[in-house]
Amino acid sequence: MSLFNLSACSDKAPKDKLLHLPHSTFHVKVIDQDGQPVSGVEATMMHGGNYYFGSNIGMGEYVSDGNGMLFIEIDDRQITLKQIHKPGYRFNWGKTQFVFREGRSYPVPAQGDLWPVDMKQFNARHPFIIQAWRIDPAEQVASCINGRVFSRLHADGRVYGLDFLRNGKNTLTEGMTNAHISVSFSREHVDKLPRQDFLRNEIIQRTDWRYTLEVINGGIQEIKTGTLFKKKPPTSGYVKRWELDRHNFRPRYSEYGGASHEDDRHFYVKLGKQVYGRLSVRFKPMGSTRADHDNAEITIDYSINTEGSGYVQDADERQLQRNSKNYRNNSCT
Repeated sequence: MSLFNLSACSDKAPKDKLLHLPHSTFHVKVIDQDGQPVSGVEATMMHGGNYYFGSNIGMGEYVSDGNGMLFIEIDDRQITLKQIHKPGYRFNWGKTQFVFREGRSYPVPAQGDLWPVDMKQFNARHPFIIQAWRIDPAEQVASCINGRVFSRLHADGRVYGLDFLRNGKNTLTEGMTNAHISVSFSREHVDKLPRQDFLRNEIIQRTDWRYTLEVINGGIQEIKTGTLFKKKPPTSGYVKRWELDRHNFRPRYSEYGGASHEDDRHFYVKLGKQVYGRLSVRFKPMGSTRADHDNAEITIDYSINTEGSGYVQDADERQLQRNSKNYRNNSCT
């Protein structure tokens, strides 16, 4: 019984009991888009699994201190991040859970759980980072033009145009003269392909193919992947053209799933002196069926700021997964 602590129980552990095993501490830090600590963030952690007398099982409530730190007491049970919240801030819940789960040193059945062996890498000097986006008053009233376009592209290199400011349903249009951005796709022709979809896709993937994005009167630059889901385009660093081919292709993999023949990328665009935007693009260099194998597919989700504040809607990849009516408003938040 010398292992048990008979002193007063910590108010940070869920379902306090008279007897506890000694606790270690899991260190978490919350920072905003400028890298500054965020205090007052409420986090709910579930402690659980393999119950025995004296263990802590249930929900624990934690609040970040002035340094943005959360100190979570644990024994040898696993913990799961269940909720994070603070008024005036936004959190990409799917991305946070994805990073939390990816922090594990080995796979376990319950998604999101961390065990003590995983937590050893997160200490006072190297805490687990949760990133938040501070919503400023100017962002609340900013106006954006948001939309999404899906299109099949012929593989002969023909050029399609997209006008982001066009009213009504927007599409990629061949030979558009007033386009902000042009898109083209080329691929060498394959005469004979197997009937099995996965074999057909593998063969097409290895051919010489190329996507090209070009901004007519402005520029484009790729957003490096990270854990912040909300972006504000910079004023410099743009190039006129961006290309994707089989040599720099990256199979899609994110918190929303994966696909070996799709590549998701995010971009900033500059369309004029004070017009900036965000593009999220899914590239698929083949069609979805055998009858459509000569085509390619592209999905473009965009948010364009036209009133000069620079804010755009988030680069959350779920917008490439489904079409949400709530996302099709003129808000930048």
